[in-house]
Amino acid sequence: MEAITFRAEPEVIDAIRERAAEFGVSVNSMLRSLVTPLVSSSKTAASAKNPRNNLRRFCGCLKGVDDTEMREAQGEFSKIDEEMWK
Repeated sequence: MEAITFRAEPEVIDAIRERAAEFGVSVNSMLRSLVTPLVSSSKTAASAKNPRNNLRRFCGCLKGVDDTEMREAQGEFSKIDEEMWK
């Protein structure tokens, strides 16, 4: 992968930063997700737009949410039932 410099008006840069923070991703990841479909082959672009292939919309969606109940429920997943494995 190579690095490039992206120059734009401050409002555009601020909007990209805000959007990246909203999705809980880096500015680089946000720019890649915006640019890749525009320059990729139509098959790759169509695949990236397919909701089944893109879970990015879920990244960071639980920020600020009290997830205590969810974490307690997930604790059951790490318990090993010794009787089951005999």
